[in-house]
Amino acid sequence: MNNDYDQGHKTITIGERLRNAREVMGLSQQAVADRLYLKISTIRDIEENDIHPNISSIFFRGYIRSYARLVHISDDEVMLMLSEQYPNLYSKSTSSHSLSLKKINYLQKYNWLIKISCLMFVLIVILVFFIIGVTIK
Repeated sequence: MNNDYDQGHKTITIGERLRNAREVMGLSQQAVADRLYLKISTIRDIEENDIHPNISSIFFRGYIRSYARLVHISDDEVMLMLSEQYPNLYSKSTSSHSLSLKKINYLQKYNWLIKISCLMFVLIVILVFFIIGVTIK
């Protein structure tokens, strides 16, 4: 069966919802693109539910949320539609969180090296000032 049909009626996609709201407000795709500082092709892709494979999921969600704010659709509704329509895209935010945790663990692991490097730098600066001070007198 087709996923677009739910109990005999067509479920609306996020792209259709945004397009309908844009049309109700009397805005063109170009006007939306200009206001959001995006390419018109990006607006067209959003309305056609076409995610370009090279676009980051974070940027894609940001574009959709900005578009929704422009056409007065609530953040809660948009996030719910995103999570339903693109479950894999929506869950990618946890991977960026784990990436930052890896970075923190890396910094903690090499914290001693950073401290020793800073101490050596300070000692070299003191030594240079001492040598310059001795040669000037």
